[in-house]
Formats: sequence, structure tokens, C-alpha cells
Amino acid sequence: MKIERTSSLICYAAVLLVSIIALGACNPALYKKPTEDFQAASESLRDVYFLEWELSNRAQIERFDLEDQVMIWTSPAGVSTAELKRVSTKMAERRREDIHEQLRPLREQAFAALDGYASTLVSLSSGEPTERIQSELTGLVGDIGDTLEAAKKLNLADGALSKLQKYTGPLQQYVGVLNEIISLVSDVVREQAIIDTIGKSNESIIELLSILKEEAEAAQDNALRQTKFANESINNFMSHAKFQQASNDTKAVILKRRAELEVIEQQIASLDIASSFEAAVKAQGALVEKAILKEPGDWTVRIKRFKEQVAATRMKIEKINSEM
Repeated sequence: MKIERTSSLICYAAVLLVSIIALGACNPALYKKPTEDFQAASESLRDVYFLEWELSNRAQIERFDLEDQVMIWTSPAGVSTAELKRVSTKMAERRREDIHEQLRPLREQAFAALDGYASTLVSLSSGEPTERIQSELTGLVGDIGDTLEAAKKLNLADGALSKLQKYTGPLQQYVGVLNEIISLVSDVVREQAIIDTIGKSNESIIELLSILKEEAEAAQDNALRQTKFANESINNFMSHAKFQQASNDTKAVILKRRAELEVIEQQIASLDIASSFEAAVKAQGALVEKAILKEPGDWTVRIKRFKEQVAATRMKIEKINSEM
């Protein structure tokens, strides 16, 4: 009897141990820190994206301002007060313009979708009430829907219209995904909700990251191109007779600005915007491998690299913007 009881206790303990190990292995809390890192990195990626567009706009302003200044400096008969006022007004208008203003809401919603995805994973792994998670997702669905409806009413030229259409498809698709996630979120099956959220969101998240990467690279290319044009304007003026006739103080100001723009041009050229978005795709891949394929490997490391990569890129762009 005693032997049988001891054997039963051993068997029970073994089963209990296996159960504890199994629960630990699928504990939703295991996702908490990695998904928090993913969310923080996604927020920084948004900063990188919009800072790059800001740099692109500022480079364009700098280029056209310098062209106007060179026109004034090289004018053979001097420039009238009326002409100076006209140029001054034009320069002021440039600072009020945002050439991407109409598309900004869609771009914001692309990042809102990315943040909503990451936030849902964090909330599920943190044990937050499912009602709150569902409420936040419902609000995101409404915001994206409103933005898509407003986008239909925009009167855009072909280039801008093409960019708009790139966003509307994936965002509309993600609205459907979000509605599915809202219905599956449950206290009882949190880990399954995490797995389903990652799986159902993956295609839309990857597509949105691809579009955002393409546009961020375009912003970098434009910033570099405009800075090159600005440098050319200064170099052209320096070969003009009027530069030789300028005061030493004026020459010093122009030479200083040329040196600054040459450094800025080099810094823009060395920016690796693409790597930040590629790191985001790899981090998403790490989540998929962990949750769905059950082959996690270095999944937390890849998410951490995403966070570090995008933080470093953001610092570089902030520095260039401060010098522009």
C-alpha cells in the first residue's frame, strides 16, 4: 500500500511538473518585454519617418532660397525694393508650405495601425482587461475608417493620387483584420489571442512597412538632391564676378554656408534609412517565428536590434535637422 501511494505521489508530482513547465512555456507574459521593445521601436520609426520628410522639406526650402539669393547677388543692375519684397514674400510662403500635407493623415494612420498592433500585443501579454483592448481597437478602426473616407474626397494630381492609393488598400485590409482581432480577444485564451493577432496582422504590417520604407527612402533622396542643388548654387555664385567684388564679410558668410552644406550633404548621403525599416520587418518576422512557427531562435535579440537601430538613425536625422 505504502509503495503504491508513493508511486502515485511520484506520478502526480511528475504530471504537475510537466504542467508547470508547459504553462511556463506558453505564458503570455513571455511576450511582454519583447512586445514593449517592439512598440517603443515602432514609435521611434515614426519619428525617423517624419523627421526625414521634415529634412526633405527643409532642404528644398534651402535650395530655392539660395537660388533666389544668387539671383539677387548676381543682378547686374541691382534689385528694386519691389523685387526684394516679392522674393521675401516667396521665401515666407515656402516656410508655410508642406508639400505632403494632404497625404499626412494616411501616413499617420499607417503608423497608428503599427502602434495599435504593438499595443494590442503588449496589452494581451500584460493582462490588461480585454474590454479596454477591444475598446481601443474599435477606436482605431473608426479613426482609420474616417481617414479613408476623407481621402476619397481629396483632389490630387497623378503622383500624389498614386501614393494615396498605395495606402488605402493595406489600411482597408487592416480594418478587416482589426475587426477579427476584436472578436477573438479573450481573457481565457490570451496566448492564442497573441498568436492570432500576430498571424492575422502579419501581411498588412509587412505591406505597410514596405510602403513607408519606400517613401522614407524617397524623402532621403529628395533631401540629398535638393542639398546638392543648393551647393551648386553657391559654387556657381563663387565663380561669378560679383563674388569677387563682395566684401570679405559677405565672402566669409557664403564660404561658411557652403562648408556647412557640404557636411550636411555627406551626412544625408550616409544615412541608412532603409536599415531601420528592414530591422522592423525582421522584428516582425521574429514575432511570427516565436508565436506561429514555434522556432523562436534569437527572436528577442532581433526585436532589440530593431529598437537600437532605429534609435541611432533618429539621432542622426535630428542632428542634421539642427544643422540645416
